[in-house]
Amino acid sequence: MSMYVDSVKEIYNRIEYSIQDIAVDLESKKYWGITFLFDKKRICFRKANITLKKQGQFVVVWKRAFDGQTRPYNNHDDIDVLVIHLEAERNIGQFIFTKNICNKYGIFSTE
Repeated sequence: MSMYVDSVKEIYNRIEYSIQDIAVDLESKKYWGITFLFDKKRICFRKANITLKKQGQFVVVWKRAFDGQTRPYNNHDDIDVLVIHLEAERNIGQFIFTKNICNKYGIFSTE
């Protein structure tokens, strides 16, 4: 396992939860891209990165399709929750979006 997978495990261990069935998305390793089971929900986890050119943090959420093109996740994918993890200096937080919210606001495709 990669170092960032251990870091993600530690985040959930702190609140006395364990994550299972971990799959690393090698193409999204810059964003700590992994999926895992947490409390019977399939989680898509990404870490936002601080940008140098703009204020704030940036993250990408996509998958590689069979034809080699990048595509957004959609409502047919086995993802229940999207977690965006943020860290800045000594501050840590997470945005947690259900699949319904991701579909409603165009984060996931509904096609």
